[in-house]
Amino acid sequence: MIDPALNSKYSQDEIDRAIEVLSYKEVTEMPKQEDSKFPILYIFRHGQSEDNKDYIFSGWRDSDLTEKGIEQAKVLAEKMKDKKIGILFSSPQQRALKTMQIAMSLNENSTGELEIIQDPRLRERSYGDLQGKSKLELMLEDEKLLNEYRRSYTKKAENGESLEEVVARVKEFCD
Repeated sequence: MIDPALNSKYSQDEIDRAIEVLSYKEVTEMPKQEDSKFPILYIFRHGQSEDNKDYIFSGWRDSDLTEKGIEQAKVLAEKMKDKKIGILFSSPQQRALKTMQIAMSLNENSTGELEIIQDPRLRERSYGDLQGKSKLELMLEDEKLLNEYRRSYTKKAENGESLEEVVARVKEFCD
């Protein structure tokens, strides 16, 4: 839920613009062609979480899926139902696990057959001291700083991770 105090500090136009910038764009199709001659790796993001909906820095917090997030995972389940799946990996975060369970629920190759292997190296980026705080409020106060925290390769919030550190962590998993 958006903090009502923001309405007394910022105009509705400023709030609407910030929400537009912070909102995820809708993706409707699988992005690539598949070639059965080669192994295929499917990577997908969790569905919308409560923190996503409320524009909160989530990071390592365990924010559950919203109804919209569950519906997004069901759409993914339809797209994944006929795929040959050999192994499943997920972050141990609740939103990622629930998305994976729903996404694989219609897939006869994985339903009840494959364990979801959880690995903490697949967790989202830690935003440290920003976790639980409002992205929307920071966007309205200092858009440049928000963008540095979210998009800079080396900048990190206090007690958080930089993208560079996340890349190293995920690379270690991949290796």
